[in-house]
Amino acid sequence: MRSILLKCCVCLIFIVPVSVYSYDRSGTVESRLTNLERKVDTLYRDFHIERGKVSDLDFIGENGVYSGISPTEEYEKALTTLRQHDSWRREKAEILFLNFIQKYPDHELVTGARYWLAEIYWARAVFLESDAKRSFSAMSQEKEDILTLSRANYKAATINYIDCYRSDITGKKSQVALYKLSLALHKLGDNKNSCAVIMKLDTNSDLHKYLISDVKKHKRKVC
Repeated sequence: MRSILLKCCVCLIFIVPVSVYSYDRSGTVESRLTNLERKVDTLYRDFHIERGKVSDLDFIGENGVYSGISPTEEYEKALTTLRQHDSWRREKAEILFLNFIQKYPDHELVTGARYWLAEIYWARAVFLESDAKRSFSAMSQEKEDILTLSRANYKAATINYIDCYRSDITGKKSQVALYKLSLALHKLGDNKNSCAVIMKLDTNSDLHKYLISDVKKHKRKVC
């Protein structure tokens, strides 16, 4: 039964085709990011539409959006929901951030929404990967299903970290987004581009100081 449920979940979480990650590895890091962003743009938009169809939440309106409040208030409500630290609230926060991005694509808080959306997928991917390794000593169909779902979330995180970075390259979340993008690419087995991304980080940035030791450790692993 668990295996069947996991397969259903994989259908709900979009799974990026392998071709998405077989993008041109030549050129600058910037061109690689742009190339990947272009290839996932249509798929990501479809994903937004699919995930936004949920309408049975107890505190938001039709199509998963608030009405009668400002964009800033919508963003803060999504962030507050995320910080309540339970899986059901994270699902609600995911929908709220997705709909915020759709509703206000040019708002200054979209960068933050994309970052937190990426963090939701990252946390879910890490949990699923750990659960699979902890629960199954040998490979089985059930373990494979869990790992497939984990990879789907790593891919979703990757796309959102790219979106976050590209929407505000000099913003306060850009450095962290690049670092987490590199981690996600490593998890997906793409060490060449993981290295290319981590090399782009500005280690002199004040916003980045608390991550310097982690960045150096990760750089040794993938470069």
